[in-house]
Amino acid sequence: MLTAPTSDASLRDRQAESLLYEDVCFLIESTRQRLATTVNAEACVMHWQIGKRIKEDVLYNKRAEYGKQIVKNLAIKLTERYGGGWSDRKLLHCIRAAYTFSEDQIVYAVRTQLTWTHLRSIMFIEDDLKRQFYMYRAIAIAKEHYANVGGRASAVSTLPAPLRGMAVEQEGKC
Repeated sequence: MLTAPTSDASLRDRQAESLLYEDVCFLIESTRQRLATTVNAEACVMHWQIGKRIKEDVLYNKRAEYGKQIVKNLAIKLTERYGGGWSDRKLLHCIRAAYTFSEDQIVYAVRTQLTWTHLRSIMFIEDDLKRQFYMYRAIAIAKEHYANVGGRASAVSTLPAPLRGMAVEQEGKC
């Protein structure tokens, strides 16, 4: 079966339509990525602020003996108001974040696109130097991921000097 030859104008129209489609898809996807990054950053800061506020209330009002009950009661009330996701365990993670990270560290971490999951994992590392190492490492990997760079050398080179030796040691274990 023979088909009529496609005119140059028709081909150009289809190419222009395809380009328009790809451009619009790019705009949607890049906006979604920026929105996700912004939402994540705000959620991380919110969790830290919640932990700080609870910590201050329990510590400064010398209510440590009632602290666990306060957290449980708060979790129940928050769940009633906002739905799931506000268990006492979650609030304890928020408190742990406030004890573990300074406000500057939280702001830096979210600015470099670490997630609450990253922070939750890192905050349970007891040794401060190791925690710093893994935080910088996670930040370096996140930067590489979002810059579509790849390769380990740049992740190690972004570490402060005292942590570089740990990176080499860790890479040797992989």
